Amino acid sequence: MRVGLFVDVLKHSERSGIGRHVLGLVHAIAKLDQKNTYLLYHTATAAQQDSLRELLPQQHNMLLRSIPMGHRFVSERPRVFWGYLLPAVLTVDRLDVFHGPNFFAPLRGRFRRISTIHDLAFIHTEVHGNGLDRLLADWTIRCATAADRVIAVSDATRVDCIDIGIPNEKIVRIYQGFEHPQDVSSLDAGERTSEIAQGPYLLYVGTLQPRKNLETLIEAFSRLSAIIPHNLILAGAKAESFDLLNALVNSHGLTQRVTFTGYVSDSQRHALYQNADLFIYPSLYEGFGLVLLEAMAHRVATIAANNSSLPEAGGEATAFFNTHDSDDLASTILRLIQNPQERTLRIEEGLRQISRFSWTSSAKEHVLLYQQLASHAAS
Repeated sequence: MRVGLFVDVLKHSERSGIGRHVLGLVHAIAKLDQKNTYLLYHTATAAQQDSLRELLPQQHNMLLRSIPMGHRFVSERPRVFWGYLLPAVLTVDRLDVFHGPNFFAPLRGRFRRISTIHDLAFIHTEVHGNGLDRLLADWTIRCATAADRVIAVSDATRVDCIDIGIPNEKIVRIYQGFEHPQDVSSLDAGERTSEIAQGPYLLYVGTLQPRKNLETLIEAFSRLSAIIPHNLILAGAKAESFDLLNALVNSHGLTQRVTFTGYVSDSQRHALYQNADLFIYPSLYEGFGLVLLEAMAHRVATIAANNSSLPEAGGEATAFFNTHDSDDLASTILRLIQNPQERTLRIEEGLRQISRFSWTSSAKEHVLLYQQLASHAAS
């Protein structure tokens, strides 16, 4: 069986949640399957290829495959790339199955096609602005319609896929995996949090996008700042919401209590988790909610908005609040700060929760799906 995986998202030095998903999946498949051939497609420039090779498994059946001129077309001319250029390359490579783990897949080809949909946030709420959100929605629906199977990373995302017209029988729910991060106790002092955080703190990790609902978190924190010693750390790339959030912090007089870190490295992120008193994720919409599991793995009690897939990821370990209710969030934060027994119970449940997700089981389900589709194609 010859399987193609589109790993282009890994060419970027700052990896998103989807980038970590793709990297985890590829490495898990490499450990599981040394028999079948996997072609890892990308449009990385020559300058990016060395670092890409270092990220990916060095294994005889894992072949890195550059798409000639592809980087010119992926974003500028998607119709040419997904409709003609990529299908031609895949046909020459005699693929049985192609898997696009980042929403998109070829629009045509005799090989079987799979598209993974992580979430449909750009349909439900503003993510990148109206123009780009509409474009992403259009191409996601096109690719899902052309695909033989659509992988949804949660039951909530599966329901959303059905709501936009994808047939239920075409959708397969496969949870993404999670691996407990390496011990961060040996990190160098420069990678720890001392320069970022002074004293106890509450933590959010993620990009500063409108859908992350950070206004509600800042409003809740403003109600608590006079009665708790904690600071608030917002760790993530300063995207579309930064100016609005910074103005809100200033209006509440919280500039000395709220820290915007900008993008953080993997080791910095782990250290931030390790030293946090609470992790808070107020997002309006998520396809899975991986960061909740990351926090749980560092023995941090978690709080999240009660919507979309977050109850699936958070389970019994997470304390949930009404999404737009800053008073409810403030009271939830205060309750966990003042009740160490509840915090301990949620930490213990968090360790049980993360054990329900593994890259090994996720990879097994992916490979089984590849085999089923390849067998169907052969018959």
